Amino acid sequence: MSIIFWNVRGTASKSFLRNTKELIFTHKPSILVIAEPRISGEKADKMIKSLGFQYFTKSDARGFSGGIWVLWNDSIGKVTVLSIRPQIITLLIEKNNEQPWVLSSVYANPTPSIREELWEFIEKCTVFDDVAWMVIGDFNQIVSAEEHHDGFLGNSRLAQRMVDTLHSRGSWNSKLPVPDSLGLTITSEGILL
Repeated sequence: MSIIFWNVRGTASKSFLRNTKELIFTHKPSILVIAEPRISGEKADKMIKSLGFQYFTKSDARGFSGGIWVLWNDSIGKVTVLSIRPQIITLLIEKNNEQPWVLSSVYANPTPSIREELWEFIEKCTVFDDVAWMVIGDFNQIVSAEEHHDGFLGNSRLAQRMVDTLHSRGSWNSKLPVPDSLGLTITSEGILL
């Protein structure tokens, strides 16, 4: 199984559709997550359907800001949409006799006070304590100087807030087994593909 998360910063251009179809053809993702599409409603639905996946769910952009699309095919198993919020979409994925797991796709708001709502939501998600839970996305937070071209760390308090939230949920050091179909290893350094 392969998952692609892409912050596209807008889907209205003709190149978006061409580039995305090429990406899908080349990498054949089981799940495709598009963040910050900058379109919503029927226009978004039409664009999503043109990408060729069987199913999708979305959190619409608010004006030209935010938005998350999650697209998938039958091949990943039974998918239940657990939550759709402005900054996070959460799915339960069950396939045959494999252990179910949860995927949360994040596009964190760039405004720290609004992003705080995301951290509070993740901290309160104790319902996922007994399943493998993968949180992927654009967290709009620089955690280490290596992530920025000029070494700028930004607000270290905000970075620590994100790290503490993810560590509190076991996101980086899960003791739960990861389904073999994912082909992932979770370590204290992150997720190894």
